[in-house]
Amino acid sequence: TTLIDKAPATFDARALIDSKIIEIPRSAVTKVADNFPEIYKYLFADQALYTRMTHRLMAHMIFHPLKSRLAFRLLVLIEIHGHKAGESAYLEANMSQGDFAKLVNGSRQQVNRIFRQWKNEGLVSLVDGQYHVPSVKKLSMEAKSTEP
Repeated sequence: TTLIDKAPATFDARALIDSKIIEIPRSAVTKVADNFPEIYKYLFADQALYTRMTHRLMAHMIFHPLKSRLAFRLLVLIEIHGHKAGESAYLEANMSQGDFAKLVNGSRQQVNRIFRQWKNEGLVSLVDGQYHVPSVKKLSMEAKSTEP
């Protein structure tokens, strides 16, 4: 349930790597918040951040071409599941091009074509099962592009 109105939570998640999930009971959170009411200020700010991020993601999915959406998602995944080495970065999660296609609302064939193009341009390559981005800055420019 949610903290505010006890409505059922509508979240769905899938772990890309072995994970442990901890569920904190609503009663434990509200008990702490009753003792420290300022916690609501931080929860509100956190919710506002997620709302802005959701709107940004939706706008990106609606108004940007597939190549831009794919670059954006790759950058987000690198931020969460990758590591940076200077100007380059690696995505350490084991993802197929079909997985990427689902994330960006495209077909596996379209995503495959974009990855091939990026490989030819030296923008993204697959090294030992990891996606390697030699220049995060260049991929960021691709993510902001509105060119198909």
